[in-house]
Amino acid sequence: MSGRHRRPLTGVSLDAQVSRWGRPSRMIKSIQYGTVTIGTGGGPLTATATIAAVVAANAVVHWFGESVEVAGVGTHGLNESLSSVVITNPTTVTAQWGVNGGSNYATVEFMVVEYDPHVVKSNQAFSVAITNTNASATATITAVNLAESIIAFGGFYTEGTVPLNAFATLKQTNATTVTGTRVGTSGALTLNGAVLELAA
Repeated sequence: MSGRHRRPLTGVSLDAQVSRWGRPSRMIKSIQYGTVTIGTGGGPLTATATIAAVVAANAVVHWFGESVEVAGVGTHGLNESLSSVVITNPTTVTAQWGVNGGSNYATVEFMVVEYDPHVVKSNQAFSVAITNTNASATATITAVNLAESIIAFGGFYTEGTVPLNAFATLKQTNATTVTGTRVGTSGALTLNGAVLELAA
């Protein structure tokens, strides 16, 4: 036999991570996919979808995009196309877009993930509101450990009609701050989400 000795791998192993949070099946309590349509019945800015009850403190919603339907003749700007979703109570997800779409409408896709309580140290919803004439804005949260935190992206809506005003990046810039940044400075833009800090 060879005289070589096998050295154990250094670093954090998968088994260590599993031991830390429990088996994968215990990390997540439920996953729900859904849709909500904005704009039917005269183009309201918001619409809701009903989900099976979750514990809001342990749940986050992920925006999965949307499809847009243009009714009749005319244009459909980005301000009538981009949307956001938030959990507004244990059984409701609310979607919103930037301006009244008239007879146009959008179907928004989302996923709600409810984690087991032992996985979640904190769950903080936030809204970053970039006002007209500004290129960036921040939301302040209670301090979290950046190495243990993730952002659940809830989408964004805008009054901007062209890409440099209507699109923005979103990131956690420090333990207490989430920042949204765009290139342009015209039209209000709101980004929603939640910072989920995992238990150590």
